[in-house]
Amino acid sequence: CRPRRLGRVEPDPFVGQVVLGRYVVEEVLGAGAMGRVYRAHHQTLDKKVAIKVLHKHLIDDRSMLARFHREAKLAAKRRR
Repeated sequence: CRPRRLGRVEPDPFVGQVVLGRYVVEEVLGAGAMGRVYRAHHQTLDKKVAIKVLHKHLIDDRSMLARFHREAKLAAKRRR
């Protein structure tokens, strides 16, 4: 399932932030039922990446968290 494109939205608090000391979040690419997807720049590798952030209200939902991790592993395998 691909994230849907967002129309005009309020500024996102993650945009402009540095995640894990190396990923500069550039913009929101889309959002879905599980969270938002951002375009970011890995500073050390000088590479564009996508970062998916789980919606806050789903953090304590074990089944959603497991699904989130499964999707991340599948996405990482596709990028090799």
